[in-house]
Amino acid sequence: MAEKKIAYTERDFLGIRNELLRLTNTYYPDLIKNANDASIYSVFLDLNAAVADNLNFQIDRTFQETVLQFAQERSSLYNLAKTYGLKIPGNRPSVTMCDLSIIVPVLGDKEDFKYLGLLRRGSQFRGGGQIFELIDDCDFSSPYSAEGIPNRTKIPNFDTNGILINYTMTKREVIVNGITKIYKKEITDSLSKPFYELFLPEHNVISVTGVIQQDGLGYQTIPSNLEFINATSNNWYEVEA
Repeated sequence: MAEKKIAYTERDFLGIRNELLRLTNTYYPDLIKNANDASIYSVFLDLNAAVADNLNFQIDRTFQETVLQFAQERSSLYNLAKTYGLKIPGNRPSVTMCDLSIIVPVLGDKEDFKYLGLLRRGSQFRGGGQIFELIDDCDFSSPYSAEGIPNRTKIPNFDTNGILINYTMTKREVIVNGITKIYKKEITDSLSKPFYELFLPEHNVISVTGVIQQDGLGYQTIPSNLEFINATSNNWYEVEA
């Protein structure tokens, strides 16, 4: 007997049903004599064609999500981007500009540089019911931001006699909506292994700003900002691979 085959190019309901009907008429002419819509054989034809049509649809949809031009699911686009080596950012906070002002006394005919302080990054501000943090050091002694953009204004203040008494120094800095938190994990000998995975207890994490290592166990104090900023040999960084 010849090998029984159907046309695999048929992928819709009607085409598959016609191929199944042709198959039975060709190889089982004496077994199936009634294929009209009222017969039980027509029910089996419809069921098999419906299942095959659904499977073909799911296969096409799955393949479609692997092609960048035709993908519709957000997760598929993310997966394709990661496959091409793109780094997908996570949650992003709201960002705004904040004017920070100080009053500086006069020294001769200019401001007294001893009073031009430094506001460290991580300083927090409250506005609109939200907490914002300074992302770069605010150095009032420099007329530029950390990116080299001019961001300082100087306004002289005079008394009623027209005598210069002080200056109002204002720096415009970028602040972001978020709170910096420190998570501590003791790595014991049993946990010390290659590719150790650490899961943060927080779910709404914007980014990891720094990782440092302290020798020993049982640390109770929280590392200061200077320890994160000035860390050298015990500092860890994110790499591509």
